[in-house]
Amino acid sequence: EYLAANTEAESIHVIAYSNGTRMVAGAFEQLALMYHDETREQMQEELRLGKLIFIGSDLDRDVFATYVADGALDVARHVSVYVSEKDKALGFARWLTRRPRLGQMLDDESMTPKIRRLFTDYSEHLSLIDVTDAEGSDTGNGHAYFRDSPWVSSDILIALMFGLSPEQR
Repeated sequence: EYLAANTEAESIHVIAYSNGTRMVAGAFEQLALMYHDETREQMQEELRLGKLIFIGSDLDRDVFATYVADGALDVARHVSVYVSEKDKALGFARWLTRRPRLGQMLDDESMTPKIRRLFTDYSEHLSLIDVTDAEGSDTGNGHAYFRDSPWVSSDILIALMFGLSPEQR
């Protein structure tokens, strides 16, 4: 809200990483609740939030689905979630919490009906980008793939610079 009110930025992009995605997702949910009387278009015109990018997201998938039910996907023009099967930090977080993390690959075991609905009903505003096989995505514990993989970092930059969809990139 501050940036939209006090700058002339045409579009404000937000990149969230790892455990920080919890705070960002919660903030977007709060914005959705605060602007619940406005349409998606009105919200986006006022806030000018362009892309929201989640990288290595250590957020419980069901919590994310709840935020989406509260309108969080309406706040930004598009939400991209980068996922990797090789992210060992998220594997540990899943083991520790016994809950699948947003940044992990989707498998049949962790696809609750709520999550299935999320990724089908909101496909126009939500993209999953699988970086499991991207060069450098498994360096170290596989959690810093956005820095270690030239493909991933380039994909993020192209998305921000040119506004292209994952299919176009």
